[in-house]
Amino acid sequence: MRDQLLSFDDEQRRRGAYARCDGGIQIVPIGRIVGSVGRARDFNERFEYRQGLEHGSWDAAMRLRRLRVLFQHGQIPPVELYLIGNDFFVLDGHHRVAIARQMGLDYLDAHVIEYQPAPNDPSAVTFRERQSFARETGLHQVFATEPGRYPRLLSRVQNYHRGLVQWTGRGGVGSEPRLRSLAPPTPGAMPSLRDAARDWFKSEFQPVVTRLRAEGAARVFPGRGLGDLYGYVSDHRWYLSEQTGWDVGLERALMDFVDRFILGSITDRAS
Repeated sequence: MRDQLLSFDDEQRRRGAYARCDGGIQIVPIGRIVGSVGRARDFNERFEYRQGLEHGSWDAAMRLRRLRVLFQHGQIPPVELYLIGNDFFVLDGHHRVAIARQMGLDYLDAHVIEYQPAPNDPSAVTFRERQSFARETGLHQVFATEPGRYPRLLSRVQNYHRGLVQWTGRGGVGSEPRLRSLAPPTPGAMPSLRDAARDWFKSEFQPVVTRLRAEGAARVFPGRGLGDLYGYVSDHRWYLSEQTGWDVGLERALMDFVDRFILGSITDRAS
């Protein structure tokens, strides 16, 4: 365990990350929160006071108690984070991160400000892909860590858009069940890619990652974002469809993925 957190100022200088943009509210993997903005010397990597809580102030101890009550009631305000590449730095919320780690949580809601790394930084590729995905879809809240993941997510959104356009052209009749839940389209009005992206996020992305989180996927794939986890299921759908010769659908792919790679992995570790 490191003696202290990474310093945002040091990493910003080292990686040449100065241009910034607002990433909005995201669900971020706690394992990627590795540093602090201005308080790196105060905490170890678990966001515990380096000298122990007994050396902290009385006010800090009371704040921790109040925050634990909020956690118990699910009333946690988002933390404020800076992002360079795939590394998050806490601007506000050090105690919330500490409690989340103590409770064994895998993700936290956060308001994210992203800083662009220098072109020669390895994480610059992911940054550019993330920005391109957000620019095309309007979705800033999808976080992924792997190079090449965002282009594949964009391809999935584009396929979803094509299906939605076809469904709209038929007057909202037939097609896949996920599309039948939408309101009947206005005659002559075709949904934009961003319209489709919003619906994809709500009706496909969120249900998939909610199931994966509930099954403990973060323990099997530590440090990966929800965009990565959804992508694994989407990739698995393609693999199963190639094996069977027809599209097995997202639901079957999700069930098979959970059985093989999450529940199976957890069973193997326990045995």
